[in-house]
Amino acid sequence: GYVYAAMTNYSPGGMYMKADEYLDVGQNLVIRMEEYDPLSKGPEKYDYYYGSVKWIKHFHTEPYDSAYGYGIEYDQPVMF
Repeated sequence: GYVYAAMTNYSPGGMYMKADEYLDVGQNLVIRMEEYDPLSKGPEKYDYYYGSVKWIKHFHTEPYDSAYGYGIEYDQPVMF
């Protein structure tokens, strides 16, 4: 299924994203970029990323805040 998440940080090796849904460490992901732009010099340059969850941070949140933060490692490093 699909999980909506907000990416807040990225690098050539991975990204950090927040979501309300729980994902397991080691879970494989296909991440689709909503604002894909092949001319971008940032993460929107690619329409999809393939990776896995490396770590999880659980937030004790206020309503309307994301409940989980995820460290994602890409299957292959990317260039921006």
